[in-house]
Amino acid sequence: MSSYAAELVDLKPDVIVAAATPALAAIAQETPSIPIVFVNVADARPGGNITGFTSFEFSMGGKWVETIHEIRPSGTRAAVIFNPATAPYFPFFLHSIQTAASSFQIWIDVSPVHNTADVERTVHHLASDACLIVVPSTFMTTHRELVIGLAAKRNIPAIYGFGYYARDGGLVSYGFDVRDIFMRAASYVDRILRGTHPADLPVRWSASGR
Repeated sequence: MSSYAAELVDLKPDVIVAAATPALAAIAQETPSIPIVFVNVADARPGGNITGFTSFEFSMGGKWVETIHEIRPSGTRAAVIFNPATAPYFPFFLHSIQTAASSFQIWIDVSPVHNTADVERTVHHLASDACLIVVPSTFMTTHRELVIGLAAKRNIPAIYGFGYYARDGGLVSYGFDVRDIFMRAASYVDRILRGTHPADLPVRWSASGR
């Protein structure tokens, strides 16, 4: 991603759209001056040449637990699967997840994964009455078909952070509308191309949807 970022900056564009936290980090490291509009970023540091739309409200971790409990009220365990490299913001979700889990008497297993073999191992070893919470990140998005298929094969109720997981066969999702984020980002790109400085465009939240 760093190599792609360097190539992109060398083209000297008027504005760059960066999707997801790793992409933003790579682009921001390459240029302090080219305007950057980010989308789907949880832990952005706006200011200077950077602005955009965040797609995370960390309290939604509690809604993931609540929804899973509605689907399987008898479930007593839930595994939270995430990749630390592409979801460094996970600790911000953990508090709301644990708070909601305690109210429903659900034990939370925090399960970091680093590759597809870890994903397969984690889902394979889930108890038959367990549930799965998939923390969104670029890694999970790239391998969503694998995760969705494994959960379906094991008959494990799973909840995902973006709607396209459900459209691709996942059981249920709760999170922000990705299409809305990109549409709103286009308006920022337009304003920057017309002369507005990124620092004058506040970071915005996108509307959520289930």
